[in-house]
Order: sequence, then C-alpha cells, then structure tokens
Amino acid sequence: MAKNLMRDNVPLSRFGVLAAQLESIVASAAQQSPDPLLCFDLLSDLISAIDEESKDSILLWQRRCEDALYSLLVIGARRPVRHLASVAMARIISKGDGISIYSRASSLQGFLSDGKRSEPQGVAG
Repeated sequence: MAKNLMRDNVPLSRFGVLAAQLESIVASAAQQSPDPLLCFDLLSDLISAIDEESKDSILLWQRRCEDALYSLLVIGARRPVRHLASVAMARIISKGDGISIYSRASSLQGFLSDGKRSEPQGVAG
C-alpha cells in the first residue's frame, strides 16, 4: 500500500499519462471496442515516450503498462495495433525491469503449448 501512495505522489510523466490512457481504453473495451486508429496513435506515442523517458520513470509505470498492453492483445486488436503493442512491450521490458519477461513468458507458455492458438491468450503469445 505504501508503494501505491508513493506512486500517487509522483508527477505524471509523458509515459505515465500514455500508460493511463491505454489503461482507460482497455478498461472501456467491455462496453465499446477500442478504435484502431486511436490505439495506433496512442501506441506510436507510447513507443516514442519510452525512448525519451528515464529508466526510473519507466519502472514506475512498467507493470501497469504491460498489463494494459497484454489486455489490448487479448481483446483482439488488429494486426498493426498488435505489432505496435508488441514493440512497446519489448521496449518497456528492455528499458525497464527485464524480470517481467519471465512472468509474461511463463503465463503464455501454457496457452501456447496446449495448441489452442485460436484463443485470445494464444494470439497474445
């Protein structure tokens, strides 16, 4: 809980704002399918923000942004959006904390090994 309080007191960076917008889009996907153009623009901005941000700023928002990117893939984003989401995920992991790659890979490994590639988690993998 103290960690959340610390995050709440940190001013939002450009990366943090874009991550929050992505979370909002994913959260509202149950009511309305995300607009591909909006997602494409947001992810393009997110990728450039990752390149410009410091590692400390990335670390503050990394897990939340990764979760939102993963959710975007699972809800069935189209190919260009999936590609940008994958690029963003790779850059976040590369610049931030690389340990999350192991948890992401292990969570997807089961879905991929079952051969159920038509399921959303298989597509995300």
